[in-house]
Amino acid sequence: MENSISHGLGRGRAGGRIAVTVKKEEGIMTVTVEDNGGGIQPERLAEIRGRLERRERVEEESGRGNVGLKNIHDRIRLYYGDAYGIVIDSFPGKGTVVTLSYPSDEIPAPEMIKEEPI
Repeated sequence: MENSISHGLGRGRAGGRIAVTVKKEEGIMTVTVEDNGGGIQPERLAEIRGRLERRERVEEESGRGNVGLKNIHDRIRLYYGDAYGIVIDSFPGKGTVVTLSYPSDEIPAPEMIKEEPI
């Protein structure tokens, strides 16, 4: 959600909206964060998706970020397998949708759980 606020809506666009949806279907928990911000340009989206899929650890490069998304994605895949993790879809001028999925029938290891104040 932080990325939606700082990147999607933080660029002075009026009428910003963030929707968070959590659902459980057929043993899969899905958390979706959607904004109606400026979206991500296709080249940048391809770069972000590529970084998520790389097996090696990604360090923050020249302020390009995505370390937090990569960390979450890698931890989910390590614990639950490659069928799960983060998927990002974005449409320039329309917004971005980030979907996180994992099996709902398993209990994550304590080190996987991170609570942050809202």
